[in-house]
Amino acid sequence: MLYCRTARFVSPEHAQWTDDQLQGAISTAAWDGGTCRYQLNQAWHLTVLGAPPSPDLEEEIDTFLAPGITVELEPDLLHLLVALHAEG
Repeated sequence: MLYCRTARFVSPEHAQWTDDQLQGAISTAAWDGGTCRYQLNQAWHLTVLGAPPSPDLEEEIDTFLAPGITVELEPDLLHLLVALHAEG
């Protein structure tokens, strides 16, 4: 099962700050997942994906993504991000 959460942010700085915080939480939790920050349709997005995280880590992820606007990824974009994540 794949875990995936995506949020859109108002600025690249907000997306980068959130990405930095999540990467710290992910490394501390030793979770098999990661983040991908990108610009799509002139808006900055951050996607977190990987194996299902522990409940504590999932709560941290949700907290860090909360300032953004939750979005659902188009299937083609999700497949691309999954492939990039698999490449490491």
